Amino acid sequence: MVLYVPPHPARSYLAIAHINNPQSTLFFSPFFTSEWKENVYTHVCNTVTLLFQRAPQPRLLALRSSQLTIRKLEARVQHLMAELEEERRRK
Repeated sequence: MVLYVPPHPARSYLAIAHINNPQSTLFFSPFFTSEWKENVYTHVCNTVTLLFQRAPQPRLLALRSSQLTIRKLEARVQHLMAELEEERRRK
């Protein structure tokens, strides 16, 4: 008695280039559904998002954001000083 042993999945993927209609085969048909494409897209986006969240911020980008913060704080100080000066004039 000979048992059927399905081929290794990696070997099946190599066959896709040699099949006329892979979307009509039992093995490849799930990969041609819109649901599968959406799931892959979602998983790839989630993976990339996690990678970028855990990666340290590049030093040049940190420098630029620090410069912008300093400018905002300097503008806020100037605004508050002008308000204080105006308040002193009223008294």
